[in-house]
Amino acid sequence: MSWNECLYRYHLAHGGQFLAGEDDDGLLILPWKDRPLAADLSAASAGRGGTFRYVRARAPVTLAKPYRLTIGAEKALSGGMNALLRAVPGLTELSLLPADAGYPEVTKKRLIRTDNVPFTKLVLGSLDFRNALLACPEDKVEIRPGPGDEGLHLVSVTTATAVGGL
Repeated sequence: MSWNECLYRYHLAHGGQFLAGEDDDGLLILPWKDRPLAADLSAASAGRGGTFRYVRARAPVTLAKPYRLTIGAEKALSGGMNALLRAVPGLTELSLLPADAGYPEVTKKRLIRTDNVPFTKLVLGSLDFRNALLACPEDKVEIRPGPGDEGLHLVSVTTATAVGGL
């Protein structure tokens, strides 16, 4: 079953706005906590003309200041990579979360980069957010600022595993 067919069937059962063409370009927009939630495929080049596709969900949030956060998927080597990157400052554009940031159940095996460590500690203080991270250890979470001065940001969650024919 194609991605568009899956989204279409979900749309028939649960509503929302469905947009799609002939390819796996389907987009489903659902209401979620008084905001739109968009589900689609994210494409990444695999070289030599190949493409990997990942399921992605995106929702807007408004924050007082520009904020960036990237939480990588849980990987066996992330703990060692965190130690290495902390030992060599300046290797990444964003700061790594300090080892003593707390919440080791979600921070120990993930690469977490941010431009505001104190605010990230507050974000990780949310039990709902930590539970979501624990429920989806293979997924990547990103928060990026949007245009303008209204504090618009985009939260994206992307699966770590590429999807083929559904």
